[in-house]
Amino acid sequence: MLSFAWVTVILSLGLVASAWFAAPREARRRDVSADAPPSMQVPSSRGAKESKDYAPLARFALDVAENDATGMRLRMIYRRDRSLRGSDHIPFLRQGWPAGRLTEPNEDYHHQHQNVRMVDGVQYGDLPQFVDFHYVGKVARLNGTTMASLATAPPPPTAVKIVVSKLDNNSTLEWKNGPGAPKDTRYIVVWRPTSSPNWTREIPASQLAHVHHGAYQKNADGSYTVTLPISKDNAIFGVESVGAHGQRSAAVVPMPTR
Repeated sequence: MLSFAWVTVILSLGLVASAWFAAPREARRRDVSADAPPSMQVPSSRGAKESKDYAPLARFALDVAENDATGMRLRMIYRRDRSLRGSDHIPFLRQGWPAGRLTEPNEDYHHQHQNVRMVDGVQYGDLPQFVDFHYVGKVARLNGTTMASLATAPPPPTAVKIVVSKLDNNSTLEWKNGPGAPKDTRYIVVWRPTSSPNWTREIPASQLAHVHHGAYQKNADGSYTVTLPISKDNAIFGVESVGAHGQRSAAVVPMPTR
């Protein structure tokens, strides 16, 4: 089950309300291994940061919500938020919740955090005539599509690791089923060059059994081990759960293990 907090407040009161919503629910959060503003502000590196920073959920939104139904085109910005901005998603990120901010690419600061006034013929203030309701509707569809896709997907895999115990030009990944994962859950391995912000390649994990120098194994304890003939130094990997009808979870980036 996914929980969502809708916060409608004025100016900086949003941060107070967001912190209130985030803190008491921290212990009951569902881990999708992503703190992700689809706006999108994202520091990244292989390993610890990449598995816990904003990018995985942002990429998920790009995959499921950038389509004709939403009419939106998304761009990832590798920062937590805009300069001199602290939006309502930040308290959730601090508590380890998946959280995100959507923003237009060219904001009009005459209508943000401004008292309503007229100065030298310029109107200041957040007034209805400056709201693009068609655009707001598209943002709502994008949010709805992303949330529905997360809610209907199987739980993401857990204990996702990449083995770094020897020098070679392969990549061996390990993972376990997510809590409550249906028996028919399948998995897809995705990857991208270290210089690319988005996933560029994928393969169903079971197909690696038929790839030259590849391997796929479902272990007796229910865990999985796969090997790809791709250097672990040249790519960043992720593992997604796939449901019976093709619903996909957010990708989980592996942590190094020996």
